[in-house]
Amino acid sequence: MTSSPNALTTADALWRHLTEHQPAVAAALAMQTRALPEDWSQRLLGVARPYAALDLAPTDGLHLEIAPYDASDPESCEPCADNGDLCRWHAGFTAGYDALHKPLTEAVRRDPDVTVKDALRRLAEHEEATMRGEPVPAVEPLPAGAEAKESVQAPGEGASLFPGTLLVAVGPSASGKSTYASTAPVDVVVCLDSIRAEITGDAGDQSATAAAVARQNALLEEYLSAGKSVFLDSTNVEARVRTELVERARRHGRPIIAVRFLADLDTCLARNAERPSNRRVPDETLRWQHDRAREATPEVLRAEGFTAVHHSVPTPAGASARDTIAPERITDAVAVLRKAQEGDEEAHEALARFFPEYEGLVMETDHTRYLKAAADAGMVATHLLVMQCGKGVWGASVDTYTADFGMPLASVNLGDYPSRTEAIREAVTAATDNGWMLAPEQNWTDYDCGGGEIHIPIHARPVTPTR
Repeated sequence: MTSSPNALTTADALWRHLTEHQPAVAAALAMQTRALPEDWSQRLLGVARPYAALDLAPTDGLHLEIAPYDASDPESCEPCADNGDLCRWHAGFTAGYDALHKPLTEAVRRDPDVTVKDALRRLAEHEEATMRGEPVPAVEPLPAGAEAKESVQAPGEGASLFPGTLLVAVGPSASGKSTYASTAPVDVVVCLDSIRAEITGDAGDQSATAAAVARQNALLEEYLSAGKSVFLDSTNVEARVRTELVERARRHGRPIIAVRFLADLDTCLARNAERPSNRRVPDETLRWQHDRAREATPEVLRAEGFTAVHHSVPTPAGASARDTIAPERITDAVAVLRKAQEGDEEAHEALARFFPEYEGLVMETDHTRYLKAAADAGMVATHLLVMQCGKGVWGASVDTYTADFGMPLASVNLGDYPSRTEAIREAVTAATDNGWMLAPEQNWTDYDCGGGEIHIPIHARPVTPTR
């Protein structure tokens, strides 16, 4: 410091920080100061008069650092600004972040199901073993010739992701991406259709795509900077698009995971045909998207820089939105569904006799009888879904998942209605009249992916024992 006022002000700030954050150091410093001899300025600094020492210049290359600063914001750090480079505090933070980021990212690449806690535990064990002279890999090596693990099923509700993870859908239109968005274990869903709807009022208006993509990228920057996990609900079947996403995630030091949606082409075409005209993709475009998506194999995606690759279980060819369950089969269907929820593998295989493997497929049946039978069976992991199916048409259904919400199993249509309010009212009435209770309203979840979907968790009403 080159002037008395600056030196005194800085000393005052340093003392306040010490007493607040390092009281023991402040106490030790006070004791040492009291023990100094009267000629301390001459002995320590070579200056006869203490006040003259206030004008001494700092040593070149060393800048005063008063911690704690905001570790993630070197721009507001005075020593960083004075030095034109990172101060020791931020240099240490950056080095530590870089040291952790590589092994944590590698851990996710090798095992997409690893949790942050487990990965950090492995790193701690590695550090302790190294200190004992027993080096072990921080990330378990893969067997010779093996590839990084690819999850059979994309992570569902309740799954644990690294903070700031970017989940990227890779799949053609009508392949189940927006359905998956309802259970994606993320902080926020960014949906290109939804953004188009915000811009022009029409989710299918392709003339707004360029503006929607710009808005999408701005949102990704905002959310990744804030460390929020994101599911990107768009096709992303072109390599150049994915390359930009990988680069964006890398700039923010975030893991990026591809989720492949590969329902067979006939299923995608059938679903596409059921869509409102403004949301329908030309068949030739859908075929092109499907071809590009199949070319994006796990090996290709990992070579592009994705941390890990998951895929969504596709619906079998031949399934359609008009599939039905005969009323006399409802009891059997519910019994098999409940067992499948509990992890019974035979029941899961038998489920296809009643519900083709579900991914956006809504079955038709006597929903009153179905709701009552499901409640009596103690069905879990179930919610009401309300979404816009076309202009002036809102559909309602009751959807059931595996007990951990990891995989959708069944969906039954509750009806079509002229407004969202009426669809919610009728769906809620149907559930509460037939043995179900609603979760508190603050637990209802809104997903605006061009349809303004609302998900209402429901629970089977406990049966009061009779005396």
